[in-house]
Amino acid sequence: MELKESQEFLHYHSPYLAVAWTKDYPMIGYLGVNSGGRGRNHCDTNLLRPGVGATLLCERQVSRDLPCSATHDEGSIRYEGLTYAEGRTQDCQVTFKDDRTFTVTVGGLVKDAFFRIAFAPDVCPPSLWARPTDEKEVQSKWFDGLYHVHTQSRWFDAPGLITLPDCGQMRVEADRPVRIKEELIPDETNEGLNLGLANASGHTARKAYHHGQVALNFCVDEPAESVELTFTVEPERFPRIEGCDFSDARWDGLKRCWMNSFTLNPTTLSLGDNYILTGLGHLAIHWKSDMSVFTPPLLDGLTLHDFFRCALETTFRERTDPDGRMHGYGWENGGCNLIALHDYLLGTNDWQLGRELMPIVRKVIEFNLNLDSDGDGILEAAYHGNHFHDEKTSLNWWDAFAFGHKDAYGNLVYYQAFRRMREVLEVLGETDLLQRVDAFLAKFKEAFHETFFNPDTGVYVGWISRDGRVHDYMFTFISAMAINEGLVEPDVARQVLQRLLDKLDENGYGEYKWGVPGPAIPVDYDDRSDWGPMADWGRYENGGFCGQTAYHFIQALYAAGMREQADRILFSMIDTFEHYPTHSGLNPGFCQSWDWRTRDGLPCGYNYLADNYVFLLAAITGHYGVEMPKLGRPE
Repeated sequence: MELKESQEFLHYHSPYLAVAWTKDYPMIGYLGVNSGGRGRNHCDTNLLRPGVGATLLCERQVSRDLPCSATHDEGSIRYEGLTYAEGRTQDCQVTFKDDRTFTVTVGGLVKDAFFRIAFAPDVCPPSLWARPTDEKEVQSKWFDGLYHVHTQSRWFDAPGLITLPDCGQMRVEADRPVRIKEELIPDETNEGLNLGLANASGHTARKAYHHGQVALNFCVDEPAESVELTFTVEPERFPRIEGCDFSDARWDGLKRCWMNSFTLNPTTLSLGDNYILTGLGHLAIHWKSDMSVFTPPLLDGLTLHDFFRCALETTFRERTDPDGRMHGYGWENGGCNLIALHDYLLGTNDWQLGRELMPIVRKVIEFNLNLDSDGDGILEAAYHGNHFHDEKTSLNWWDAFAFGHKDAYGNLVYYQAFRRMREVLEVLGETDLLQRVDAFLAKFKEAFHETFFNPDTGVYVGWISRDGRVHDYMFTFISAMAINEGLVEPDVARQVLQRLLDKLDENGYGEYKWGVPGPAIPVDYDDRSDWGPMADWGRYENGGFCGQTAYHFIQALYAAGMREQADRILFSMIDTFEHYPTHSGLNPGFCQSWDWRTRDGLPCGYNYLADNYVFLLAAITGHYGVEMPKLGRPE
């Protein structure tokens, strides 16, 4: 650990950790983390809210106008004579154990909240993973009007793991029972209409959280003579499974970004696009749950599956109507959560939960099977899909387009969901429903090809609107998802993928440094949103790059035996994700977020989108060809 001294700070620096403590007061003014220890640039970002940092607390905070006496040597700092408003005095010892670890020992009478860290989510949106306590402080709404944005909070027990996107993970533990109160605190100066005159929605309220704080308050329930907190930069967390060797440098981007996929909303204990948005009824939960199957434990006795269980229980029990319609975002969310439930059973063999949820699961499956209103084997979404500019009655993940009626994307999601759930139905004795599911699956391959294959373009179309028009923008993910589900014969799959590769190269996308676009040709004005520059060709969903799209396409190339092309895209993207920023905080604003990029690599998204990292899964299931584990049987 290297020590440098400036006028006000003691600067400790290693390849894994950068910490600056003030000389006259026990406060961290700078914290940088780099779990991989590769390159100083990953530590050259202060993850704390400037001016707040991390500091000792009491019932009344120590006054910085009354500096204490501080001494230091190469490996430690000692603060003495900390005087609180009620006359109590304490001391604080900071010790750097090694290149990854430092301790904070608070002596004297320690009561209540005694230490606080305030992270800056506009720089790096952290998530705390720890065991929640029974005490809950859950806001049913996170804003009431744009000038009334609430602080969200939840209590956890130490130890905890803090994930810091692009930077790594830091473990915090204590030498005695300590609770951690996590607070998501909005910035009042950024409440109100801050994203345009007509934008008065949750995106605007999220801007206040973007500029606010994620504060971790460390508390003792019983007074103590001293408490020691240990902060350790953990090695990078990524899959360590048989058959996958990620030891060489070409995988560095995967190791750096794998955990970026998982963000926890503390009030609901669910995983959404970011920590403000919940994962309840979410339309992308299945990608995260697929990745969780291969993800190491967070802490001893605590895994991602514990939080997926919370999300699934709440979703099925509280977000599902009696008729089986699931409330969330996207008409395909019922299928996404069925897939996530299957993943949860793969990872835990928790058949008790499967049995408990089955009455609701049965309704979800039946409701969606009944969406095939004309009996042709294709489910019909509620939205007509004729054009974008009516109020939408349903939508899918690609919400900037007019996907509707015979929606290829939603149908592919439900096909996967029913395919994966059929074994669950078999194990739990749902014979009648299993027969209906099998009948749908048996008919789907032929029905999908007849409905959606376009011989004029040589690929599968996006949707057939209620007025009978075909909407084909050579969507890379539609054809790729069909191939990955085994719905396309191998020789046809290679022809389809080569057709898409040729069109992408023709339109200037052949470098694949930033990813794979959704449509390979521009989407017409009538079929896309009017979000200003975000709707232009080459930006956001209309030809921008996101790792979610790349996952389907890379995986399909591997599935079709086109390994050279798949490796080219995968390793080009992994190299980019190692050397470039992959997010821009929680919600920087329209066309300012790195989760979507233009062909020039410029940002064209608007929020932290965990879906951007799912392409890394293709390294396991595609490059190394590892299959999902087999579903266990009830014990």
